[in-house]
Amino acid sequence: MSVFEEIIFRDIWKNLTTNYTREILLKQNLIKTIDIPQKRGEIFKQEYISWNNVWAILMKEYPDFQVEYEMFENNGKKLDVMYYSGMTASVTCTITIKGVSRSMSQGVYDYKHRAIPEPTSRDISDAKQRCFAKTAVLFGLGIFLYGTDENFLDAFEDDEETKKVIKPKIQRDTKIPSDTNFKIFDDQGLETASFSDAQSWLKAVTANQHNLQESRKVADYVNNHPDLSEKIKQKYHSELNQKFSEFVK
Repeated sequence: MSVFEEIIFRDIWKNLTTNYTREILLKQNLIKTIDIPQKRGEIFKQEYISWNNVWAILMKEYPDFQVEYEMFENNGKKLDVMYYSGMTASVTCTITIKGVSRSMSQGVYDYKHRAIPEPTSRDISDAKQRCFAKTAVLFGLGIFLYGTDENFLDAFEDDEETKKVIKPKIQRDTKIPSDTNFKIFDDQGLETASFSDAQSWLKAVTANQHNLQESRKVADYVNNHPDLSEKIKQKYHSELNQKFSEFVK
């Protein structure tokens, strides 16, 4: 995972785990319950968030998110389901939010969580919807449904030492590079590369434009979020310098 993906994922996780807790979703009637019979005649009440509610939440928070179901080879055909011996099956879903992707598989089960041999198209469709909701959990949405431990809420919290770090002020350098020292700066005035001739400088700017745009996005994000730990900031600057070092070589 790149530094930018790490920062974005951290932001998504904190948003979906703190703004969509069990208590909040219960008040909004977004959590449903299904009765699952147990072997000794007992009934287990399982809570879940329906796929359409998961979709609505993601559309509200991240309207450009994407969903994709993996395709599998089967007798020369591409199918959206993987078959196993006994003709049981599973599906795999991938959700992408702000460039960060997470994947999860789901067996084609009945309401008692038993594998369905030779599933129908309806069975597969239901499994895909469940898999979609399950994949969203990897971003933090509804993770409380899979356990009672709430330590996941502070999974990305800074430790006490990094919280004490005061964000240094960045001096913006607005000077135009001289003929003998061509430099590249990001939007925050940080020097990212230096060249001794104009030709190399121009080549770096044009050929590495994508990296420059990405570095600007990261720099903007890092500097606009003072709560980010110093470790993440240092990792970002280290990775950026490495990109330019490899390019110059």
